[in-house]
Formats: sequence, C-alpha cells, structure tokens
Amino acid sequence: MDTIFSTSDVDPKCRFDYWLDIAARKLLKHDGKQLGQGLFRAELKCGLVGEIELGMFDTSALQITREARHVADADIDHVLLYRHITGRSFLEQGGRTAMLESGDMVLIESQLPFSGAYLDASRGMVVKLPRRVFVDHVGDPGELVARRIRRTPGSAALLSGLLSILPNHASALKPPTSEMTIDYLLSLFAQVVGR
Repeated sequence: MDTIFSTSDVDPKCRFDYWLDIAARKLLKHDGKQLGQGLFRAELKCGLVGEIELGMFDTSALQITREARHVADADIDHVLLYRHITGRSFLEQGGRTAMLESGDMVLIESQLPFSGAYLDASRGMVVKLPRRVFVDHVGDPGELVARRIRRTPGSAALLSGLLSILPNHASALKPPTSEMTIDYLLSLFAQVVGR
C-alpha cells in the first residue's frame, strides 16, 4: 500500500484541514471535528485488490459526520466494510450504534448519512466495495449496516484475520488471484452475517 498522506510534514495549524480534505477525497466525503487539544496526527495508506479499494489510516481522536448533502454530492456507489484495529470508536447509522473494539468490523452504507468518532488515537481499515459486487455476493446491505461484527472464534475471526493481511498484498495480486480473493472475502462475509 502507498502512503497517500501524513501529517508529519505539514504545518501543525493546517494538519486537521488537510487530513479532512484527503480523507474525504480518498475514503468518503464527510465533515470532521478534532477531539481534544493535542497536536493532531494522521496517516493514510491506499491500495487496490482487483476492483476493491483499501484504505488504512492512523488518526488522533476525531468526530466524523456524513450528512445528506455529502450523499447527494457523491459520485461513487460503494458499500464500506470497516475493520477497527486499535483505539476506541463508534458508528451511528440507520438508527443503530456500533461500539467497536480491536478486530471488530461494521458495514457502512455510502448512500445514508452517518456519524461516528474515534475516541482516542485509533487505527482502522476501510474496504470500499462497489455496490454491484457486494449485492451479487451478499444481497441488499440495508439491514446489515451499523451492526457490530465481533471477532469471535470461527468465521468472524477468519474474516477479520483475512482483512488484516489483505493490505500486505494490495496491488501485488493479479487476476485471477485478486478475483478469487474478493470472491472468498465476500462469501465469508455473507456466511458471517447469515446470508
């Protein structure tokens, strides 16, 4: 995965605004607010596995909000699978709230507003799945959004583990290996959520 952005070389007064701009362009359009008074730090790495986009980030504590205006302005149609790596975070979408611990996952619907927060320095991973690919494998994401998927032993732990190693192979997997990987990832996700 390639490092797309790091605050390490940015004037401290501009760090949060630059981060918000790049995160909105590379991950998903949203607004944000820094939590706490310390020096803001963040880094974003991106890569591809076939037609899915991967984003890994480290960030200081912050609050995020995706409003109806962001959804209306979006030119993409993705379903996002988020894997929480470290820190404490939560997501609210579709009337549900998911509190996430290390290794937990949650599905985020890009066509609905949401809010959330990283309550302290956190690391996470986003898998941007084209809607048609997701629907072909899993079906309608509607009832699955903002439902915490705990890294319990068995299929859920295997899914979380697969996501943890996927960035190591981003951009290196060639067809048909990348297609098989995506197929397996989504088939495993469907099994975990009972589809």
